[in-house]
Amino acid sequence: MVKLNKRVLHSQIYDIIKERIIKGYEGYEPGSRCSITEIAEELDVSVTPVKEAFKKLENDSLVEMHPRSGTYIKKINKEDFKQVIVVRKGLEKMIIDLINPHKIEPSLEIINKLLNEWEKNSIRKNIPKVSEKHINFHKELIKLTENQVLINLYQELINRSSLYIAYHSNEYILEEEEINLHKEILISLKKFDKNKFEELIDLHFKRAEDFIMPKLND
Repeated sequence: MVKLNKRVLHSQIYDIIKERIIKGYEGYEPGSRCSITEIAEELDVSVTPVKEAFKKLENDSLVEMHPRSGTYIKKINKEDFKQVIVVRKGLEKMIIDLINPHKIEPSLEIINKLLNEWEKNSIRKNIPKVSEKHINFHKELIKLTENQVLINLYQELINRSSLYIAYHSNEYILEEEEINLHKEILISLKKFDKNKFEELIDLHFKRAEDFIMPKLND
């Protein structure tokens, strides 16, 4: 059983459920119905902090709460996906214009380590870990800008897009070609090659569309 600090129950429950959604735990697939009562029993807490956690998850666009029918993991349709992709791509292309070349070296080492861990876990077919490293790669790229408004906006988009990363495209993020593409993105950033960086970002999201769109609902 997971042990929780009673002073911040709803925040801890939020983190637990969010991780289950993003990493693809059984019973947390898009469209799955979540029982607040069962989760409260599992975690040995009252239903109140669980409801508070789900309300926060609803604000993050990860779940939908319906008073009469229950709480469900949110599905992503093709139009939602297109909208998220357009904005994410635009934000990621901004990175190279906003970073300070004299300050990013330590952060680049962190990103390179994520790539190495992604590659190792891909060989092991550890899909939850690969998904985590993939998401963190893009989050760390955005952090290079040190622009908190941009970072917060991107986090909201990651919350939305992590659903399709976790459930609709596992084979796509396991592929060596995808790992190598991200390595090239990092190299182009290190070289401050704006044209190459933007070209690779376009290619990355084109691949995402090609793999994911056929698996989404209309």
